Amino acid sequence: MLDDTSKTNIITLPEAQGRFARGDFDDAWAEQTRLKIRGSVNKIPKVYRAVAGMTSPQLIVCDVASHDALFERYLLSKTAPEHCGFKSYSSFYTWYSNSRRFMDVASGSRMRKVALSALDDDWAQLINHLSGQCGTPAWFDQYDMIAISILAAECRERGIAIAQLSASLIMQFVPELRSGPRDAIRNACRLIDSLRETNMVPSDLLPRSPIGSLPTFVASGRRQTPPVGAAYAITRDAYIAKRINGSKVLPLGSEKREISTHGVGPDRAKSIKQGIDWYWNGLCSLDLIDEAAPIDPKLYAEPYILHDVVMACADGKLGGACSVDTRRGRTRTVIEFLEWLSPGFKASLPDELFEAVQLAKDPNDGGSEFDAFKRQTCLSFVGDLNRQRRFFQMPKHFFDLARPLIANFNGLRPEDQRGEISREQHRALDLAIMAANTAIATRFPLRLATRAQLVAGGVRPHIVFPEESKEVIFNIPGYITKNGHFADGVPIAPSRTVDPRAILEWYLSEAHPLILKYKVGTKERRKPHLLFAGLHVETLRRIWRRHTAEAGCYITPHMCRHVLATLLYADGVPLEIIAELLGDTVGTVEKSYAFVNRAKLIQGAMEALARKFKGMSI
Repeated sequence: MLDDTSKTNIITLPEAQGRFARGDFDDAWAEQTRLKIRGSVNKIPKVYRAVAGMTSPQLIVCDVASHDALFERYLLSKTAPEHCGFKSYSSFYTWYSNSRRFMDVASGSRMRKVALSALDDDWAQLINHLSGQCGTPAWFDQYDMIAISILAAECRERGIAIAQLSASLIMQFVPELRSGPRDAIRNACRLIDSLRETNMVPSDLLPRSPIGSLPTFVASGRRQTPPVGAAYAITRDAYIAKRINGSKVLPLGSEKREISTHGVGPDRAKSIKQGIDWYWNGLCSLDLIDEAAPIDPKLYAEPYILHDVVMACADGKLGGACSVDTRRGRTRTVIEFLEWLSPGFKASLPDELFEAVQLAKDPNDGGSEFDAFKRQTCLSFVGDLNRQRRFFQMPKHFFDLARPLIANFNGLRPEDQRGEISREQHRALDLAIMAANTAIATRFPLRLATRAQLVAGGVRPHIVFPEESKEVIFNIPGYITKNGHFADGVPIAPSRTVDPRAILEWYLSEAHPLILKYKVGTKERRKPHLLFAGLHVETLRRIWRRHTAEAGCYITPHMCRHVLATLLYADGVPLEIIAELLGDTVGTVEKSYAFVNRAKLIQGAMEALARKFKGMSI
């Protein structure tokens, strides 16, 4: 039973700000986080006045549900409210998240959640079983456990025991939730039902009967995407299967033959499916199809129809507005699909299709926020030897930290701790992963998704350690890269302070077995032959963000490619060589790094002005 202090309180914004100023909430956040939240809290009255017309702060109540409902339309459309001073959607979302966290604490909602999560009930026993805290291996990975924890929190809030759980009972509170928790609960129900086929947990920790699939739910006022027609789905799946299997038509004398090649991976296949389904959504919205009729290529593969679907998406008629980049990518996916469906479709497309505002970037806006961030980050490395030195010595930094911790791995766990490994042991493994990851990323700029698929053992490893050399050799097959670009025999030699081969050999012999045993959550994901043992790309990305920030090198995994290319380009390396290193086309590289030339021209102009001023003695 929870005491009264854990109940949600009705508190106005001025009251909450007063308590915040007195330090009542200081224990909720670290000092840096508290400063950021304070800035967002001070802006709440201005935003609420612009969005909801609340002229007095006394009218604003610290309630998370009301806060979410007020700004849901902006979150769905990924736009920022006007007249609030937000420069972009990103700055709005930062404010929204910080103010939401403040209201969560001020209303007592967070305290209640913490109290509920500390209960020793049937939900706690189930979570302990599934996470490996009862002496058994972990059954689900951390992403699946998050979904189950969300379901547990919602059920505890309403006093629902596991045995009572059913689809009808869940649907009584699902409509109150946001789309993220709704999707997590749907996934959690599927995972819990899958436990019936195993002996992983006792039967008294499972619902009396299978939960089953939750009915499709659409919030009031929300447009529902129409289900894909059966004939269209069959055609779509056949196309995706062909892309997965891989094939290519090559001339052989006077004939043409189709040969098998490495096809697309699961992530790309999922993206292709989303693009084709997006086109179906547009066709339904424009009333251009008969769902029961068979597929007619002449009906679907018409340039003006694709144009109308693009315009409908840009106008927000296909649900939440997507970015121009997403729309452009989906359009290209659909073009390839329609070309397969009706050969010759590409030739019928007007040249100006991708020049339309709905698909083309505005040449005057300087590109997206990421483009601006990329330019700023890359240019900050050009000419700054200290930043370059810090970047290229990241492998040594992490190697020096990880090696003694891995050597004393068992000593990092407190004697009274049982079950899963300690926080210090997790940190040791993360630092070892970072040492290996940066040893590659700062020398050979492979994408993170490619690095996650590198094979370090078996008959045909991608990483080779020749006996007669101090180098480490990489053999990258095309099927693990984004563009199918392969690279054989790429050598990475040691420098004065960083030895990539020594780091990788140490990692594979000392750290890799521990990562395989303790870091990979499920048996299905454990892949001993992979360099990172089957860890998900998002896990590697999160580890990277945390530890590069600690090392004082604020750079994303993908930005390593841009930094290396920028430094080589600034030093006069030909575009053809940089394109080969990155696995991109020369045109893509030239377009992506033209800002380096512009920076040189501007710098030259400034130096000319300085010489002029010096000549005039002013």
